[in-house]
Amino acid sequence: MKLFVKPHTATLKQLESSGSLGPNFGEEIELEGFFEETRELVRDQDGDEVVSSSRFFTDDLVRPKTGSLLEFDGVEHDVISYDLHWSILNGEHAYTVVNLQ
Repeated sequence: MKLFVKPHTATLKQLESSGSLGPNFGEEIELEGFFEETRELVRDQDGDEVVSSSRFFTDDLVRPKTGSLLEFDGVEHDVISYDLHWSILNGEHAYTVVNLQ
């Protein structure tokens, strides 16, 4: 199952490392998908509950680290976590939901 409606484009800045000089981001990845503003509790990669203010749905198989940035409409959003969804028909990747702060 692929997303049929992909009206939005966002840029993912994957966190590579973080040190005393601040975060270091890798190459920017352009994603097509659907941006949605919402308020819900999600779990971060440590299992703690965090309020997510928005999320981005994409067909791309991405695994952004916590602390990565997703830029949409000129605003940078911090990545909290992601959810991978798989097709029950063929076992292939269907879509990814990136939870944002």
